[in-house]
Amino acid sequence: MKARIIYYLMTDSKLDGNYLRLERGLKQFNYQLVPVSYSDLLKISAQDYSFHVVCIVASKSDKIYYERKLSKIVRMLLRNKDVCFQVVSSFESISEYGSSTSKQNYQFSLLPLKLNRFMYDVIEFESRSRDEERKWPGGRSPRMTL
Repeated sequence: MKARIIYYLMTDSKLDGNYLRLERGLKQFNYQLVPVSYSDLLKISAQDYSFHVVCIVASKSDKIYYERKLSKIVRMLLRNKDVCFQVVSSFESISEYGSSTSKQNYQFSLLPLKLNRFMYDVIEFESRSRDEERKWPGGRSPRMTL
């Protein structure tokens, strides 16, 4: 079975320990965690398919970077519903919940959160969004009586 890809949005130029532990845990469930920067996210969003992004905002410098650079592109992607986006942060002010987002393609969790719990949340959210894409848009098929 082909590994499913989940993108890890970096808020710093180097990878942190959270990425390494999350990547190791997701690999057990046949998920591949790929680190991407802001510019990479823009290139990926230009493609025609939907994708899943995870972001961990743990420090004050991460929060400032997220608010200045990432929040505008995240809001735009959420409005277009091309992305399933999960954020874990200790700063509730960066939450993108509002009129332009739905709970189907956005999830925000507060720190502290055990990495194992977050890993299972990522798997559940990704599989739910994948099932939603495959759902028949016409509803139930009619019954035919004789």
